[in-house]
Formats: sequence, structure tokens, C-alpha cells
Amino acid sequence: MAERFGSYEIYEELGVGGIATVHLARSRQISNPVALKRLHRHLATNRQLVGSFVDETRLARQLRHPGIARVYEFGKLRGTYFIAFEFVPGPTLLQLNDHCREYVGRIPNMVVLEIAYQLCDALDHAHTLRDELGLSLGIVHRDVSPSNVILSNTGQVKLIDFGLAKTKQSSVISQAGVIKGKLNYVAPEYLSGKLDARCDLWALGVVMYELLTGRRLFDAPEQGEILDRVRTLPIPPPSQWNPDVPPNVDQIVLTALARDPNQRWQ
Repeated sequence: MAERFGSYEIYEELGVGGIATVHLARSRQISNPVALKRLHRHLATNRQLVGSFVDETRLARQLRHPGIARVYEFGKLRGTYFIAFEFVPGPTLLQLNDHCREYVGRIPNMVVLEIAYQLCDALDHAHTLRDELGLSLGIVHRDVSPSNVILSNTGQVKLIDFGLAKTKQSSVISQAGVIKGKLNYVAPEYLSGKLDARCDLWALGVVMYELLTGRRLFDAPEQGEILDRVRTLPIPPPSQWNPDVPPNVDQIVLTALARDPNQRWQ
């Protein structure tokens, strides 16, 4: 028997985190199945988290791009804040990469390049989005990583979870010194408090590197060691681990991974 939540019928759990749970759901008011994200009820009095939740919805509603999962509805029901957004059937890049590594080897280079191309297009839409007055919204996703990218069954790459995104119009002010996002994909300048769209391009460079090589780039047992590696680890070209990577693709990835953001893709 499906759980009822307002107009939604709740089915399988898709994911759970520290602040919210996501379920597959259906509503008579929406033709397609949705991913229903619900803030944990005990956090409803946390103004910082609720503000971030509202910001995510406000932001996501402005993003209209085939490579970004769209938002259908936002609200509060029986003390629980929720977002209903597009359900994308298909594996995350994390799942796809793990599956390929275990059964068939690395993801083919041309597939990696197509994924990167589509992600660049989606990020460009977010980074260059302007409001009705023509002013830049200054969007930075801050959490581009394999678990936040879905490869749909149609071949469309979808960037999801703008929950950590930073904009010039955010109602919530981040605490000084608090790094948002997964440490393995955080740009070195962000560790010093500098954040702009080029941080997302660094993260995309890490994702490309890991997909091309089948290896984690900065992984380490301790968080401090991960941060040290992000700051200083020499980064060999992907072709060192995958000889099928051509020199021009090495150059694309290493440019994205320039530690000086001025030397990175702009």
C-alpha cells in the first residue's frame, strides 16, 4: 500500500541524506513520476536549513534546460517541507562508473566526452543565467560530482541537486570557513574562500579524469589528506593511466584542473 502525502502516492526510496529523503512518487496533477524530496521533520525549525531548501527551489525553478532536472512543485504539508522534481530513470555516473569498472572496464572515451559536453552545456546555462532585469544570478552549483549526475535511459545527461548552489540572491549566508560539497571535487581556491563558476569547471575536470582513468584522483582515508592532495598532488595526464586517451583530451582535462583558476577554462 503506497503512502499518501497530499496529492502524492509515495513508492520506493531513492536516497536519504542528513537533511532530506527522496522517494519516487506519483501525483494525479503531474503526468510523469516525480522524485519527491522531503526535509526531515525535526529540521523544520532550523531557519538556516529551511532557507537553503527554499533557495534550492527558487533557483531550480529558474533553470530551464534539458540537462537540468526541472522542479514541478514546492510546499509545506503537515509540517514537512517538500520539493517535487523531475524523476530521471537511469544510473548516476557513480553507479555507472562502478558497474563498468567491475564488469567491463573503463567507460569508453567517446561516451565520457559526450557526458562532459552535455554537462558543460548545462553548467553554462546555470552560470550565465540572468534575472528579469538582466543581472547575472551568479549561480555556482558547488557539488558537481558523479553522484549528482544521472545518465537517463534516453542518453540525456541530467545535472541534479542544486541544494548547495550559491547565488548572488541567496537568502542564507554561508558560515565563514564552511566548505560545501564533496571534498574530492572541491577546487583548491575554494579552500581559501574564493568561489566562482570556475570551481564547477574544476569539479567537472575531476569527474572527467576519474571516468577516463577509472581511478579516484584525490581519494584518501582522512579528510585532511584529501585536502592536502587537492592543494598539492601532482596531476599526471589521464593518458598515464589510460593510453587510449589522446593528447588533446589530456589537454582539455588538465586545463580544467589548473590550480590557478585564471589558467582554467573561463
